[in-house]
Formats: sequence, structure tokens, C-alpha cells
Amino acid sequence: MDWLSNKISAPDEFFQQQAFQRQAQLTKPPGSLGLLEEIAVRLAALQKTSDPMIERVWVSVFAADHGVAKEAVSAFPQAVTAEMVRNFANGGAAVNVLSHYVAANFEV
Repeated sequence: MDWLSNKISAPDEFFQQQAFQRQAQLTKPPGSLGLLEEIAVRLAALQKTSDPMIERVWVSVFAADHGVAKEAVSAFPQAVTAEMVRNFANGGAAVNVLSHYVAANFEV
């Protein structure tokens, strides 16, 4: 866990501009990937490269029942939360399949 003590550097504006220009050169309509393009540009600026890489993917699912459950804002009863969490933990949900497909670490 040495990375915890590493100094965090600001995004590099030069590489941010390079990554933005790279996005404009890709074969796709400009802005068609929406927020994903913004994330890629930001990641490039943080990694100081115009072509960012992700070495490890991690999917974390957080679930809870709290006071808002009593407000009846969900179409499902509160008991469904526990069932869904069990399903996530046992690898039976769509998010598990997608995580496995991209070789992501998965945790509930």
C-alpha cells in the first residue's frame, strides 16, 4: 500500500489537449461517447500521456437499505435488496457477467 503515500499530481494540460485532439481524430462522431470521452481525456492528463491505459479494472457494488426505503420510492419491496446483494455475492447478476468479461476484479 505504498501508493497511499504517493503525492497526487495535477492533471497535465498539455496531455489533456493532446488527448482531446486524439478523440477528435478517432473514427466516430464527435462527442458520441459522451462522458466516456471526458473520462478518457481526464485519465490521459493524469497519466501524462495522450493514450491512457487502465491496468486493473475494479467493480465495486454498494448496497444498503435506509430510511428512504420507507418513502416507497422504489417499485420493489425492501426485501429485494438482500436478495440482490446475495445474487451479486454469488456471481449471478449481469454486473458479474460484465465484470468477468472485462477481467475486472469484483466486490460487494
